[in-house]
Amino acid sequence: PTNSKYSTLEARLRTFREWPPALRQKPKDMAEAGFFYIVKCFYCDGGLRNWQAEDDPWTEHCRWFSKCGFVRLIKGDEFIAKCVS
Repeated sequence: PTNSKYSTLEARLRTFREWPPALRQKPKDMAEAGFFYIVKCFYCDGGLRNWQAEDDPWTEHCRWFSKCGFVRLIKGDEFIAKCVS
């Protein structure tokens, strides 16, 4: 992983203390999808911004960083194929 200090869910969750509470995406969901805030994946170092209320963390991670090993490990090739098509 590029950001191994964020390898654990707990480490990633701690970064969301200032996450805007009005957003639909919840810190737990973001951290489970591999992100830490600033929204960046601990594994592939991919970062995203300009989140919309309807955005799903896993779908966006896959859409923009489909080669990420964490996405591949957790979600699998079928999910990735759906996201990028």
